[in-house]
Formats: sequence, C-alpha cells, structure tokens
Amino acid sequence: LADTLLTESRNEIARLTEANARLQSELAQLRTEAERTTATLAAAERRALVGALLAEFKLPPSDSIEPAARAITSHDFVQELLAASSNGDVRRLVEERAALVAGIRHNLAGTTNNALRPVSRAPRGGEPAQPSLNIGAFVRAIRG
Repeated sequence: LADTLLTESRNEIARLTEANARLQSELAQLRTEAERTTATLAAAERRALVGALLAEFKLPPSDSIEPAARAITSHDFVQELLAASSNGDVRRLVEERAALVAGIRHNLAGTTNNALRPVSRAPRGGEPAQPSLNIGAFVRAIRG
C-alpha cells in the first residue's frame, strides 16, 4: 500500500510539475501580449494627441499632400512628436512649431507679391529699358 501511495504521489507530482510549466509558459505569453497591446494603445493615444494638438494650433494634419503643409508637419517632425518622452514635451514641440509658422506667416504678410519672386538683372516692367548704343548715330547727332 505504501509503495502504491508513493508511486501515485510521484505521478501526481510529475503531472502537477508539467501543468505548472505549461501555465508558466502561457503566463509569459500573456504578459508579452499584454505589453504589446499596451504599447499599441499608447502609440494610438500619442498619435491621437498629436492630431489633436496640430488641429488645436491650426497646423496642417500630418497626412496632408500639400507641399507647404508637408514642410510644416514633416515625417521627421511627426516622428519626433511620437518619440517625445512625455505629452508635455509633445505640446511644447507643437507650440514651438506653431510659433515658427506664425512668425513666417507674419513676415510674409508684410511683403508684396513681387518681393516674393526671384530677383533678376533684367529691367522690371515699370522701368524703361536702356536704348541700344549706336556709335554712328551718336557721332552724327553731335556733329549735327
């Protein structure tokens, strides 16, 4: 009877040890999945914050196809926002970008359209062109 009980106890211990190992493995998988889900959720929340702050500060959305808008909210800038260490840092970076854009818009508002165009050596439309120099005609004009 003692041998039977000892054998059954050993079998039960082996079964429980295997079950424990399976449960430990499942627990590790669940922890990994929970960490991945938490990271995905945090990334989605950060993207939502970035979108909300861009809208709040009247900056173009990060998925805009307009060239000027893409320069303002470039891929690198958005990546910097997503990688910021805190939501406060995200807000500060967006505020700085908005101030920069507002300053540029203010400076551009004080210029005329002509001031924004490239400068050329050619005479502008309002200035008379220099007459071509004809030496023979000049000499005849002087001699009378």
